[in-house]
Amino acid sequence: MDTNINIRMAANGVILRYSDPEIEAKNREEDSKYEDSDVELVFKDAKEAMPEVQRVLQMLMGEDRADEAEFNSAFEEATDE
Repeated sequence: MDTNINIRMAANGVILRYSDPEIEAKNREEDSKYEDSDVELVFKDAKEAMPEVQRVLQMLMGEDRADEAEFNSAFEEATDE
């Protein structure tokens, strides 16, 4: 997967743009309705943007999904009766 992140300055803040891999995967499913996978977020400054930049990078690198799977597994184990 070749995914880009674009960060640019706006007159009143910072713009973060990326292609969401989950939306792209859904678009590849048979009989799925197409949804634009380009996401554009606007922040008032770099300090506000950085947590989202980090989240997007982790998601694109697959770290987000690994953490989620680990959490779901632990949750299921803890709630089993």
